[in-house]
Amino acid sequence: MSANESTILDNAKEADNVEHIGIVHVPLNRLLFLGTFSGCLAIESVSAESRGAIMLSVLPCSKTGKKMVNNVIESTSSLLGAPFGLTIKIYAAFDLPISVEKSYCCFQFFEHSQSKTNWQNGNNPVYACEFYFMFKEVTEKLLDYLQNRSLDVDIYATMKNIESNDQSVQNLIVPQPLTISSASQKLAVLTKLVSEMETAGINEISLALLKSIITDENMDSSITEMKNESPSKSLKVDSQSSSPCKNIVVMTSQQRNSSKKSKYWSQLAKTKHRKKAEDNCRSKLADLTV
Repeated sequence: MSANESTILDNAKEADNVEHIGIVHVPLNRLLFLGTFSGCLAIESVSAESRGAIMLSVLPCSKTGKKMVNNVIESTSSLLGAPFGLTIKIYAAFDLPISVEKSYCCFQFFEHSQSKTNWQNGNNPVYACEFYFMFKEVTEKLLDYLQNRSLDVDIYATMKNIESNDQSVQNLIVPQPLTISSASQKLAVLTKLVSEMETAGINEISLALLKSIITDENMDSSITEMKNESPSKSLKVDSQSSSPCKNIVVMTSQQRNSSKKSKYWSQLAKTKHRKKAEDNCRSKLADLTV
């Protein structure tokens, strides 16, 4: 039995209805050059089925835990024998199966013991956890680990009892799984996440990352969703929204063409009306001169 399979079984014993949702593999080779990784990774089940995504980052840091800025190196050999620290931040997950009641994440970095987030409710949980690791000196073994291994983060969850007679639980059973594949839904989740993390006092690095993602998602949503709307509608972002982009009005080429056609027909109608009026005037003048 592999170490990963053993970990899965050990964690499954914590509760009778705990299920292994899936795993993400975080690349570590950027750390060899003091680079960072920040982003969303798809959660894959044992059957390689996508079961949502998780937002996290891996950052090299100093002895005090402060992020190292502009310290990218060209050769990994300069790391040997030097002190080395990193911070692993697990922000949130989204689009977990709708039957998830609460969940947590866990991982093991190098030779350290297992690290674990707190349990969080819902299928779009906010974990907001940070883990700090410090090494007095970098060894060949650690370099090899960063070069050839990935950080495997497992997600476990307790599931709602779908056999319950409770009507609120029965209402959760839907033909299609809940997804936030559309840009606006993803934007809403990320915006809510920032609000909750600000309330929780999460550091500025995490918030800056999330807000930059929201800015990108907002612009993407303006483009993506307009393609799917009817020509008679335009996308408007509420000015009261906490999103960085406000009062955006975007028109598709279809809408622009429709608008041009409307103006054309309106102008044509006015021209015909004016021509008819002129003809009437000429007719009356002709009657008067007879």
